[in-house]
Amino acid sequence: MAPAPLSAATEAALVAAAREVRDRAYAPYSRFAVGAAILDAQGRIHCGCNVENAAYPQSQCAEATAIGVMVAAGPAPGLSPGAAPGSPPGVAPASPPGDAL
Repeated sequence: MAPAPLSAATEAALVAAAREVRDRAYAPYSRFAVGAAILDAQGRIHCGCNVENAAYPQSQCAEATAIGVMVAAGPAPGLSPGAAPGSPPGVAPASPPGDAL
């Protein structure tokens, strides 16, 4: 079943939230800050940013952080299709967390 398209207002809210949280990213090694915003089935927006670690595999991407925030917020019956990376145009969500979105 195909998800319903997002309204222009919802899409704008996701992008604005992703851009805002991008400013809180911790990216001292790559200097590539990323913000992500996802919309849950209840219409709530959950945000996450990337958090780097000197031990690279221990870093947390923005998409995985946003998913964790959504789950921690309460019942998460599923993701709506909206995801908005707060990064430069042409940058796709990280994989494998991007695959979860």
